[in-house]
Amino acid sequence: MTMSVNNELIQVNTNIRAVVEDLKNIKVENVIFEAIMNAIQANATYIELRIIASSLDNKNQTPYIDKIEAIDNGEGFNEENIKSFREYRTDYKKSLGCKGIGRFIYLKLFKNVKIVSKDKEFDFNYNGMTNPREREFYDKTLVTLSTPNSNFYIDFSKIKEQIKEHFLAYFKTESKNIEIAIYRNNEKIDIVKSNDIPQFEKKDFKIKDYSFAISYLFGENVNNEGFYVANGRVVIKNSDLDQERKYNLPKEKDLRIFYILESDYFDKNVNDERNELQIYPKQKNSFEFQDLNWNEIHNELENQIKEICKEHNFDIENKIKENRKKSIEELPYLGTYFENRSELNLNDMLENAKKEFREDKDFLRDAKNKTDKDYETKLTKVTQAELAEYIFDRNKLIQQLKDFVKKGNIETEVHNLFMPKKTSDDKQSYKTNNVWLFDDRFMCYDKIFSDTQIKDIFPELSEQLKSRPDVLSIISNTYDGKKITDVLLIEFKRPEENITPAGAEEQLLKYGRYINLTERNNIRIWAYAFLKFSDETLELLQDKAYNKIYTSSNYPICYKYHEARNMIINFMDYNSLIYDAENRNQLFLDILTGKHLND
Repeated sequence: MTMSVNNELIQVNTNIRAVVEDLKNIKVENVIFEAIMNAIQANATYIELRIIASSLDNKNQTPYIDKIEAIDNGEGFNEENIKSFREYRTDYKKSLGCKGIGRFIYLKLFKNVKIVSKDKEFDFNYNGMTNPREREFYDKTLVTLSTPNSNFYIDFSKIKEQIKEHFLAYFKTESKNIEIAIYRNNEKIDIVKSNDIPQFEKKDFKIKDYSFAISYLFGENVNNEGFYVANGRVVIKNSDLDQERKYNLPKEKDLRIFYILESDYFDKNVNDERNELQIYPKQKNSFEFQDLNWNEIHNELENQIKEICKEHNFDIENKIKENRKKSIEELPYLGTYFENRSELNLNDMLENAKKEFREDKDFLRDAKNKTDKDYETKLTKVTQAELAEYIFDRNKLIQQLKDFVKKGNIETEVHNLFMPKKTSDDKQSYKTNNVWLFDDRFMCYDKIFSDTQIKDIFPELSEQLKSRPDVLSIISNTYDGKKITDVLLIEFKRPEENITPAGAEEQLLKYGRYINLTERNNIRIWAYAFLKFSDETLELLQDKAYNKIYTSSNYPICYKYHEARNMIINFMDYNSLIYDAENRNQLFLDILTGKHLND
C-alpha cells in the first residue's frame, strides 16, 4: 500500500495553547479516563491501557511515566471522527455529553499525541493536527501520549479502582461486556470488567424542574460513599467534595449506602475538565442566582435515603429520635441543641451540638453581632444552655462529694471541692466556688475573698488564735472591708476525731469573737461544723436546744442562732450535707430533664 508522505499541519481553528492552559486540576487519571471513554464511545469492547516507564524496572527510583498507550478494538477514526477532531468544541457526539475539548486534556500532561487507526495515522500537538497519512492496515486504534510536560507517576495500587469508579454509571447500564486490561510496561497486572459491577436498585425523583436518579446498594457490608455523575461519567466522589458541599453520610454500621446520583442538572453544570460540578454550596444572597444548590440537593437526597431505609426495614426517624434521647442523657444541658439534629451517628450528633453551642457563644461575644436578627434567639438559647450546664455540673459535684466521703477523703479533697486551698485570687466566680453546697443564698454574693485578704481584714483572728477555721470566706458585694456584711466559717472534723458538739461550738464562737469585735458587731456569721454524727451527737445537740431540718439521710441538720456573736451555727453530718444539696438541686434537674425527655 502506498504511504502518504504529506505531513502538512491542519490548523485547528483555535489557540490550542490558550485552551490547554485554561484547563485546571488535570491529573494523569483524567487523561486515562478520556482515552478509555473515547474508545468506549467508538464501541470498543476490549481496551489495553499501557503505562510505560523505563524507571519501573528500577525499584530504587520513582517510576516517572514516559508515555501512555491506549489500544482498543472499536470502530476507529472514520472521516466524521477526523473532521470533529479538527474542530474546537465540535457538536459531534454532543448527545453523548461530549464537549469537544477532550483531546486538549492530553496536551495538558503530554506534548505529543499520535493516533494510529485502521489505515490512517496522524499527530496532534500545540501546533495543530497533521493531515491523516495512509499506512499499512492496523485493525485496532492506538493512541500514544508521549513526551511528558513534567515528571508524574501513577499509583498502580489504585488505578483499577479509579477506573471502575469513574465508569460506574456507564457500566451499570451497559449491556455488552467491556474489558480494560492494565499493563505496567509489558506486564499485564490487572483487568477491569464492566459486568463485575453489582446490581443496583434505582429511584427517580425531581428537585424543582430537574430530574434526578439515585442508583444504590444498601446494607452493612456496603462501602459508605456517593458518586455524582454527568453524562454517564462520574465527576466526583462525595468524600472528595469540600466540607460545605459534602453530604454527611450516616456512619451506623447497619445503615450504609453506596449511591450514584445522576441528573440533567449535573449535565448542565459540569466543568470542561469534567472534574467539578459548578454548583454553589447554598445561595448566600438574592444576587446569586442558580437553579439549585448543594444544600437543596442534599436535603432531598436525605429524604430519598430515608425512604430507601424504610423500604429496607430501617426506620431512620426512630433512629434519630433514639439518638436525640441518648444525646440528652449524655449532655442534658444542650437539650435545645438536639431538638433539630438529625445525625444517624450518636457521636456526630453530640460533637455537632457542642460545636454549634461554641459557635453561638463566639457569635454573642462579638459586639458587632448585637444588631443581627438572630442575636436575641441565640442569646436565649445559649443562656438556657449555660444555666442547664451549671445545674448539671452541680449534680456532678455532689456525686464527687459522695465518693470522697465514702472513701474518707475529708480534709484536702472535700476542702478543695468547696474552694481551692491557699487560693490567691481576690475573687472566685460562681463556677469556681461551691459554697452553694451549704446554702444557695451564698450565690447572691459576687465576691468571695481568699485567705490572703482575711489576715488584713481580721488581724485579731490571726494574732490571738493558734488555729484558724478550715474555711473562712468573706462573702460580700464589696471589696471594702468596712462594708462587709457576711462571713462564712466552715470546720471539717475527721470522723475519727473525738470532738463533741460543745467543743466545736466553743471553737466557732471564739472565731466569731474576733470577727465581730465591738466596732464590727453587725457582721452576720454563717458557721458550719461537720461531725461524724451518731444518736449521742444528736441528743447532745437537742440538749443545747438546736433546731432540726430533716433530710433524706439518717440525721437532720441542726442549727441555732447565737445572738451575742450574730452567728448561726449549723451542725451537719457529711451525708446530711450531700442529701440537702442534692434535694435543692433536684428540682432544677427534674425541670430540665423532664422538659426535654418528654418532647
